[in-house]
Amino acid sequence: MDAHEFLSATVCCMEQPSVELLKSMLVGRYLQFGFILDEDVGTAALAEKLEDYFDKVGLRTSKSFDDCASSYMAELNSIVEPLVIKAASANGKEKEGAVTRAWRYYERFAETARSHDRTVDDIIDHSRVMLCLYQAIIDNGKGPIENFDYASDAIKPATILKHMRWEERRGILPPFASKRFDTEDPYGTGAFSIVMAGVMLATFAHAEDKGADDE
Repeated sequence: MDAHEFLSATVCCMEQPSVELLKSMLVGRYLQFGFILDEDVGTAALAEKLEDYFDKVGLRTSKSFDDCASSYMAELNSIVEPLVIKAASANGKEKEGAVTRAWRYYERFAETARSHDRTVDDIIDHSRVMLCLYQAIIDNGKGPIENFDYASDAIKPATILKHMRWEERRGILPPFASKRFDTEDPYGTGAFSIVMAGVMLATFAHAEDKGADDE
């Protein structure tokens, strides 16, 4: 799978509200249009700019689009997995052999990141589950969860991207940490992951009442 195939199945198929949502998340921060007003950017121009962006990421990282997508999916796994409770409980006691609904979904879709025969639909399905789980974690004050809301209208795209940018990767010694999704390099893997998450959120989230991050 390459960037053109991915964009043809996602951005190029979006209805206008989703296109506007995607523009609000990416244009000006990650994508720059020099000869067209941001409000005049349409679906074709946005898809073309994203393909150019993904090509530049490939040149900067020496990775294929598919490899970068694998890294993005693995990073989603890594921020969700520690906060998904595995064992179901009742009355404060673990139920032997029972797992939580959140863990069942996590475990089922986490493997997609390691697949060598992945489709665009696989990336969409994986992203939807992981980002819905992440939304539930955010709504729980970044605390562990047993359940989550899979409905698309439960997703808050701007909130998710903001919290992804806040995620840290702990160093060996306690005071030291680094950004998990470092966006200082606009064509690095960190920024790529944020852009991919934005495309996915616009693909399956409702656009109504989901404005751009005003951070």
